[in-house]
Amino acid sequence: MMPLEKIQSLVSVDDFFELSNVAGLCLSVLNIGSDRVYMNVPMRNVIEENEWEMSLPDWLTFLHKKDRLTLNDALTQVRAGEPRELRLRIVRRDQSLAWAKCHLVYLSSRFVACLFEVLSTEDVHTKWIGSSNQQLEMADFLPEEKTFQLDIHNLIPNLQTFKTSKTEKNDISHIFPRFSDVLENIPYGLAIINKDWELVYVNAAFERIFECSISHLYSQQLWKIYSAQNYYAYYIHLSEAMSEQKVVKFRDYLHQLRKIVDVSAYPNEEGMTVFVQDVTAVQSYVEALEDAEERFSLLASNIKDVFWIADADFEAFEYVSPSYHEFFNLTPYQSVSQKDEWLSIIHKDDVDYVLEGFRKMKYRRAVIEFRIITKDDTIKWIRTRGFPVFNERHDMIVGVHEDITQLKEREEWKQKEKQLETVAHLAAGIAHEIKNPLTSIKGFLQIMLSEEQRQNKYSDIVFNELERIEDIVNEFMMLAKPEREKQMVRTSLPEIVDYTTSLFKKQIEEKSITLNTSYSDGTFQVLSEPKRLKQVFINLIKNALEASTVYGTLTIEGEEKDDLLFVRVRDSGKGIDAETLKRIGEPFFTTKEKGTGLGIVVTKKLVHDLGGDLTFDSEKGKGTTVTVTLPKSK
Repeated sequence: MMPLEKIQSLVSVDDFFELSNVAGLCLSVLNIGSDRVYMNVPMRNVIEENEWEMSLPDWLTFLHKKDRLTLNDALTQVRAGEPRELRLRIVRRDQSLAWAKCHLVYLSSRFVACLFEVLSTEDVHTKWIGSSNQQLEMADFLPEEKTFQLDIHNLIPNLQTFKTSKTEKNDISHIFPRFSDVLENIPYGLAIINKDWELVYVNAAFERIFECSISHLYSQQLWKIYSAQNYYAYYIHLSEAMSEQKVVKFRDYLHQLRKIVDVSAYPNEEGMTVFVQDVTAVQSYVEALEDAEERFSLLASNIKDVFWIADADFEAFEYVSPSYHEFFNLTPYQSVSQKDEWLSIIHKDDVDYVLEGFRKMKYRRAVIEFRIITKDDTIKWIRTRGFPVFNERHDMIVGVHEDITQLKEREEWKQKEKQLETVAHLAAGIAHEIKNPLTSIKGFLQIMLSEEQRQNKYSDIVFNELERIEDIVNEFMMLAKPEREKQMVRTSLPEIVDYTTSLFKKQIEEKSITLNTSYSDGTFQVLSEPKRLKQVFINLIKNALEASTVYGTLTIEGEEKDDLLFVRVRDSGKGIDAETLKRIGEPFFTTKEKGTGLGIVVTKKLVHDLGGDLTFDSEKGKGTTVTVTLPKSK
């Protein structure tokens, strides 16, 4: 190794602190003679302190009280020239703790250097937590007051013989007898070059980074060791630093070694100090992290579901994905900072259930399904999955909101389909049992009515009732009729509607009802079975006329939109309340005095068989609108 005096000629006391700053090391130099501590920039950043110098008792307050005794014992051993490495907890101003490795280097009879390396959470758990726990267990048995005081003056014999000096930075010149030990402990590559480009010193970390031994090449010119042709980037940047006397920093990729390094050059009048840091792992981690963040952001921005992160107490959401606003019609700010605002949209019957579900998510995986009410009074079904995540920094709950409204509607429709299947089987049995007797009765009545002498005043009543029974049976049979292959042809909707309304011309005139028919621009052609389609509009117009009062209005409107055709049949009757409207279409449910509740069921089945949909909209006192939606013929 190069003699210390040559290194000292190139590195000043100020450089010593600057070197540690560049290396990112947290350095504290303890002046035992004056009870003062000198700190570099990284150290001050960790403990959040502005002053570079402070008293020893004040400095000790930034160490965990149970670690101060450990430091005291370590300093006693360092006094005898034994290098020591221990683990300590640094206490920040916000009282949070940071585990750190502490390298102690005995510099002189008055100075001890403490090099701190703050550990990541992973390092703490995989490397240091075991030994640290043992250290803490021993400290726990000590009286509380003893762990607060560090009797550092007992470390140096006959301390009273030392004369306390001024706390100026040049006081640290006593460090140089052991300065080389400090340089060797820096975990980054360090090279010192004189103004003639001769290599004066390299530390062990430098040789490890470049995977070769260089110390035997001292006093040789740098560019003979590393040719300018092979290390052109270094030649350009270091020449710029030396000639212009300015700090130069750059990043380079060492192809043969497959390493990424950060290089910092600090020139002075006598030469240059060069720091090299291997950032291959860090850069790979950063790139992987950025890539993962980009993928997560892309996923969160494009999925319809809402990804969220909440604090462990569910007092606030720490993150919600961009689809949150469309999902809940609330801003992310309202979800993150205004818990009550979010709870207010949950259906009142589900609030307690939701809160209980979230309580379970604090401890284990849980899935809940609940309803929310949007600003336009639409009810949505939400499925929420959540689970706890425990880590060293803080606990959290992670989950996903999923809109399952359509799923619930499909489940509801499947239930109705099962009801229809039951009705269909029942209808088949009833129809076969009563159709033949009805046919016979009807035939005999027709014969009886043809003979005038046998007619009586009840004959018409009997005949009308039998026709009604026949209608009921026909509706049952239509429900029970097995699915057959549909004969689909190109059909004009306006022609079907005109034909159907003509069938009810007499009823329209008798009630003086105004008929309004209109269509938007378009062909209004559908691929359908005309017979079924006619039956659909016969049923709807019949219901509309029965609901309408004298001098009422019947409106039929057609609209084309994208690949769909809409036909709306609107009456001016008394309308239906919301609760009753929900039950429209249930088998055997009817609002008519003599209805069977099967007419709408049959109509819905006909429309669905044609690939369409049937919806109802009504308000008490304002009439009812039935919308038939069918796919447009292409």
